[in-house]
Amino acid sequence: MKFRTIVQLVIAGMLGILSRDVAVAQSVPRGVGTIEIQVRVTYQGTNTPAKQVKVELLSLSEIPLQQKFTDAQGRVSFVVDVDRPPLEFRVRASGQGIEESVSDHVRFERRVEAGSSRIVDLEVKSTGEPQPQTTTAVTSVAEAQIPKKARNAFHDGLTAWQKKDWQQAAANFQKATELYPQYDDAFNYLGMVYAHLSQPEKSRAAFETAVKLNDKNASADRNLAGILLNEHDYRRAAELAQKSVAVDPSNAFALTVLAIAELQMGDLDSAFRYAHQAHATPHEGYALCHYIAGTALERNRDPKGAKFEYELYLRETPDGPEAAKVKQALVRLAAADNSQ
Repeated sequence: MKFRTIVQLVIAGMLGILSRDVAVAQSVPRGVGTIEIQVRVTYQGTNTPAKQVKVELLSLSEIPLQQKFTDAQGRVSFVVDVDRPPLEFRVRASGQGIEESVSDHVRFERRVEAGSSRIVDLEVKSTGEPQPQTTTAVTSVAEAQIPKKARNAFHDGLTAWQKKDWQQAAANFQKATELYPQYDDAFNYLGMVYAHLSQPEKSRAAFETAVKLNDKNASADRNLAGILLNEHDYRRAAELAQKSVAVDPSNAFALTVLAIAELQMGDLDSAFRYAHQAHATPHEGYALCHYIAGTALERNRDPKGAKFEYELYLRETPDGPEAAKVKQALVRLAAADNSQ
């Protein structure tokens, strides 16, 4: 299998995950059709609120959906569309001065009543390092700069996105960017919608703008990296994926992009390392990382390691897109072993 085909599979996987898991990247007004997850973060063994801590709402496959910072009482709340399955989440708290902490699963039944809420208490352990003092203020100022009309247009785009009305979603996100030209999240979603509409040039341009506006928008970084990978611009794809991983270190897609880019550039050790890191994260739908790891090890003359990765791929996705090639690789390794 040529790696251009693998790249196409990665892009397809990316769009599938974006469609499932990133339907709500910003808060939406609570009301009919929404549920609320209230989170309180305290320091371990005490009732002291953890202020200015980054809290992320994670999807079932542990992809960040929303991100906020705790207030003076250590609290944040997330609002989610009740009609968007699966209604199962986790909450992660991280940041300077604390050890990362992840909650148990927060599950809502399929027929959960709109307006329902859950309370999540999450304890974090201090590392003794001083905590940043400006995070909440900076975040609040950035959010406050978005005009109400632009924010409303963005939320209308999310509503259309959830209904898979891509044309309407594009119109709404476009309106949000016109009302507020610095709206990087709106440009990022506009890029994803254009991808659904099979308009790659517009998709690429929107991602480029999102990345230019905010060099810490991890989603936009990896989305553009996926496109660049398909264009064989492996070096820049790796750079963007690396930026995404710096902000969101457990994202399997960004790590897989890195692994493929490094493999294409001939750095077999790095390719294996990033593929291995992808395996260490929740990576449903990305068994591809094992095929990349196996290929890197096979080229690096480590047949036992390659065999292990190929077999792991088949255990995770026996009927996956690369399954036939993985089986051929195992036959090839067995023949080489028997000839010795």
